[in-house]
Amino acid sequence: MRSPEPPNDATGTFAREMASLRSRIERLQVGLPEEEPSGELLIQDLEVAHEELRVAGEELRAQQEELDQVRELQRNKSWQHERLTSLLPVSVFSTDQKAVIGAANAASSALLRVRIDQLLGKPLLVFVDAADRGPLRQQLASAVRELVDFRRVVTLRPVNAEPLDVELQATVSADPLTGAAEVTWLVLAAQRAEEAPLSRAGTRAGLAHALVELTQLPLAAKGKRQVLADAARVCDRALGEGTEVSITLGPVAAPDVVATTGKSAQMVDGAQMVSDEGPCMEAWRTSREIWSENLHNDHRWRRLAEQLEGTAVDGVIALPFGIAQRPVGTFNIFLRSGERVGTELAQAAHLLSRALAAIVHELDTRLELENLTQDLRTALTSRATIDQAKGIIMARQGCSADEAFRHLVRVSSRTNTKLREVAAQIVTDTEGRPTP
Repeated sequence: MRSPEPPNDATGTFAREMASLRSRIERLQVGLPEEEPSGELLIQDLEVAHEELRVAGEELRAQQEELDQVRELQRNKSWQHERLTSLLPVSVFSTDQKAVIGAANAASSALLRVRIDQLLGKPLLVFVDAADRGPLRQQLASAVRELVDFRRVVTLRPVNAEPLDVELQATVSADPLTGAAEVTWLVLAAQRAEEAPLSRAGTRAGLAHALVELTQLPLAAKGKRQVLADAARVCDRALGEGTEVSITLGPVAAPDVVATTGKSAQMVDGAQMVSDEGPCMEAWRTSREIWSENLHNDHRWRRLAEQLEGTAVDGVIALPFGIAQRPVGTFNIFLRSGERVGTELAQAAHLLSRALAAIVHELDTRLELENLTQDLRTALTSRATIDQAKGIIMARQGCSADEAFRHLVRVSSRTNTKLREVAAQIVTDTEGRPTP
């Protein structure tokens, strides 16, 4: 997917405007033509030139601010991407168009048996078997030119370990500022030729793209409910046809946030709440992954089966996910009639649930930082107001700063009012008095 075009070259435009204005001023400084009766026109032209210069300067500042905002957004997206991928249980590399590693997660370090700091700046291709390097390099060059994703099975050679066959899933994008290509590599275990084909079309390729897309969701611009709704749609697309998903934060019986991708998922979630039983509830209560091939005939949840008469959902996979051993939600995949719960689908669900846990952790971290920032701002504002109130009391009563503060504390205690509110009232009353 192509990234948006970078803003216009504000510096070049401003430079051309300045050169034009300097040329005009130089011509005016040479002297007025003989037919001009006075220097009045010279003054007018200089005023016009000055105004044009001011406008050009304002345009430059506006465009520079836009560039700064784009750079800041790009930095935040890069940091977010690195934080989220660091929590994924699969190997993820970020490289430039020549496959030089710019970022790697812990799973990548473990895979190649190289410390992360020693991976950075090295070409990913040095860990690829010599026979695979040429074809992979050619495919990468073609993908970078066309900005398209690709996948390829290669043999990796970790340090001091046996070689292993892997499938590289490469997602190619362009930096919105520089236009340079950026590549995110997801490393999956390669399927052997004798293995059965995928039971669900697109699961593997869709999974790779979804994991990258989940790490790039605009978390800062949206609330938790909207972020999870976007994440649910990404997961649903990755799993292909025949499924609907739901993401539940908090207990399934009384969730804080629910995001679903279809009516069937909504109906099953609602039926579990009504019957007070079901795979999603059990996954939450036991912190275990729960499967069911057919909810209509599953003896574990007979009350639920009665609620589901007429629904098109058969199988389900419910996975709890959490942060630092603390459960925060469940990721639920509902399969329509005719679809089967398989190992491939379960593995994809497991990876997606880990990505969802990383997203929720990032959202909670952002909220904590925002609350801390607000608390600090409130504290600073309160301190300034208290200092103002102390100054007013000192001026009125001719007392010291400590005595003024003790006076505020006594009023706060006597009136059962917060100290900053007492101080704010004193400042407001003083500002409202007429000047003698």
